[in-house]
Amino acid sequence: MGSDDERGLGSLQKKAEDQWRRSVEHAQTYPYVWASYAVVWGGLSIYTIIRYRKLRQVEDRVRAIQHKLKLLAEAEEAEQVKKDALNKHIKSAASSKDRSEK
Repeated sequence: MGSDDERGLGSLQKKAEDQWRRSVEHAQTYPYVWASYAVVWGGLSIYTIIRYRKLRQVEDRVRAIQHKLKLLAEAEEAEQVKKDALNKHIKSAASSKDRSEK
């Protein structure tokens, strides 16, 4: 059994070496193809990085606007509470004045 495993590993190693040798031959034979692959993948990577950074900037601006809107809504709500309290106070003062006049 050990010899079968050794033969299997030996053939696997030989296949890997043959594949490596063919890859090296292709790289040496077709340098422009490999250079074009490198340029295309490099350009695609740079484009992706730039788009990701711009997306992050937009997300940051949206978060800032959401925060401002939240503060504005809270301020408007507080103003409305003040107005309601003032109106309630005025109505209660008017009703107590009417009761005292009767």
